[in-house]
Amino acid sequence: QSRDLCLRAAKPYMACHKLVMHKSSAEMVKIMDNCKHETFIGYLDRQTADIQKTIALLVADERKDESDFEKIRANIFQIAKSVYQTSLKTFPEENARLEFLDSRLAMIAQSWKSALDKAKTHHDEVRVLQEQLKLDTMEEILKKRKEIWEVAE
Repeated sequence: QSRDLCLRAAKPYMACHKLVMHKSSAEMVKIMDNCKHETFIGYLDRQTADIQKTIALLVADERKDESDFEKIRANIFQIAKSVYQTSLKTFPEENARLEFLDSRLAMIAQSWKSALDKAKTHHDEVRVLQEQLKLDTMEEILKKRKEIWEVAE
C-alpha cells in the first residue's frame, strides 16, 4: 500500500507523510522508512537509467570521450546504491544505516579528493576532470540523501 503511494506521487515521501497520519507510531515509522528507502533506491536507479540512455546516444554519435565521463557518473550512482543496500542488510536501525552510508561515502570521496590533488600536482587534466566529476556526482547523491531523510525529521 505504501509502495503504491510512493511510486505514484511526484514526491514519494510526501505521499507517505499523508498516509501515516492515521497509523500508530510504530507503523508510521516503518512506513516512512520504507518510503525513504524506495525513494532513495528509485532515485539512484532513475539516475543510472537516464545516464545509460545518454551514454547510448553519445556512443551512437561517436562521442567516446563524453560517453566515458557519463560511464563514470553511472558507476558512482551504482556505488552509492551498493553501499546503501549493504547498510540495509547490516544494520536494523535507521540511524546506524545512515551513519554507515554517510561514513562510507565520505571515505570514498576522500580517496577521490586525494586522487584529484595528485592529478593536479602531475598536471593530468583528464584525470582532474574525472576525479572532479566523481566528487560532484557524490555531492549530488549526498544532497538527495539528506533531502529524503530530513523531510520527516
